[in-house]
Amino acid sequence: MSYPLRRRGDDAGVRWTVVVLLLVWIGAVALSLGRWAQINFPQGRLLFPAIGPMATLLAGGLLAWWPRRLQFGAAMLITSGLAILVAVTPFVWIAPAFTPPSPLAVGEVIPNPVEYPFGDAVHLVGYDLRTDEARPGGLVELTLYWRTGAPLPADYSVFVHATDETDVLQAQVDSYPGGGLSPTSTWVPGATIVDRYRLRVPTTVNAPSRLRIDIGVYDHATGERLPTPGARPFVVGYVSVPPPSGANNLPNATTINFDDKFALVGYALGRRTMSPGETLELTLWWEVLRPPGDDYKVFTHLLLPPDAVWSQDDHALLEGATATATWRVGDRIKGRYLLTLPPEAPTGNYSVEIGLYDPDTSKRLRVGFSDKGVPLGWVRVAP
Repeated sequence: MSYPLRRRGDDAGVRWTVVVLLLVWIGAVALSLGRWAQINFPQGRLLFPAIGPMATLLAGGLLAWWPRRLQFGAAMLITSGLAILVAVTPFVWIAPAFTPPSPLAVGEVIPNPVEYPFGDAVHLVGYDLRTDEARPGGLVELTLYWRTGAPLPADYSVFVHATDETDVLQAQVDSYPGGGLSPTSTWVPGATIVDRYRLRVPTTVNAPSRLRIDIGVYDHATGERLPTPGARPFVVGYVSVPPPSGANNLPNATTINFDDKFALVGYALGRRTMSPGETLELTLWWEVLRPPGDDYKVFTHLLLPPDAVWSQDDHALLEGATATATWRVGDRIKGRYLLTLPPEAPTGNYSVEIGLYDPDTSKRLRVGFSDKGVPLGWVRVAP
C-alpha cells in the first residue's frame, strides 16, 4: 500500500495548528492565574501546567536559528547538555543545600561567649550579631552557638525577634535550628552547634529607629517557651535603622506604587504609643505618576489584627480639592489624617493601614496584585 506524500503547505499548516494550540493553552493558564491573583495571593507554581508548551515553543524557536541540516545535531547537543545538568544538580546544588551544618571545630573561638540556659539542657554559649545597622528592607545576620549536656527529648524551635523602642514586634524568624536541618533531638551532648539566621527589616519600618534583637527557645507543639533567668528572652544586641538611602527629604521615604497613578513617597506617625480615646495624627505624601482622571479618596485605618477596624479617616488626597484630572505628573500632595480611638478600644498592637479608592465605585487601586490595605507600621495602645 502506498501513501501520498504530504505537501509542504499541509506540513506548514499542521505545524501552525500545533503552535496555535500551545499558545492557547499558555494563554488560558495565564488568564486563570490572573483571575486567581485578583482573589488570592499569586503563586508562581500555578504556571507549572504551562511549562511543557512554553518549553516546546522555546525549543522550536532556538532550533529555527540553525540551518535545517544542522537542527537534529543542535537538538541532540542541547538535550545532552540539559541531561548532564539534571544529572549533576542533585549532587552539586541540592545535596549541599540540605546538608546539616557541621558542629564548631574543637579549639575554634566562640564569639561573645556566654552561658545562658534555656530550660535544663539547652545553653546559649555564644553569639555573633554581624549587623549593627540595617536600612528598611535590609537584612540582619545573626549566628547563635548552642550546646547541650544531655540528649534532648524533643525538637525545639528558636525565635528571633526585632522589637522597636515602643516594644512593638517589627520582624521575626521562627525556625528549627540550622534552618530545620539541625533539630535539637539530633544534637550530640558537648558539641557546639552553629545556628545562622537572617532577619529582614520591613520596608515600612519607622526610621530612624532602634531595634532590639531577642531570642528564645520554645516547644512548637505546645507554644510553651523554655524557662530563662528572669523569664525574659535573651537580648543579643541592637540594630539601628537609618532613613532609606536616597531619601527625598521626607520622613520614612518610600515608593509604594498604586496602579501606576499615585505613589506614596513618605509618611509620618504623630506618635508610636497611645491610649484609648486618644488621637493619632498621620501625614502622607503622595506623588502623581500619571494624570488620574478620576477623584480618588484615601482610606486610613487603625486596625487590631486580624481585621477589626477601630478608627478610620477617609477623604480626598488633597482635602477640599477636586478636579484631580488637572494634576500633573510629578505633583506632590501632602495629606493629614486624624485617627481617634474610642474609649472602649482594647489595648494591643494596632496596624496603621492605608489605601486609595474611587468613591463612585468603591474600587481600590492595586499595589501589585493586591487591593488590600497597605500596612505602614504599628502603634502600641496601652491603658
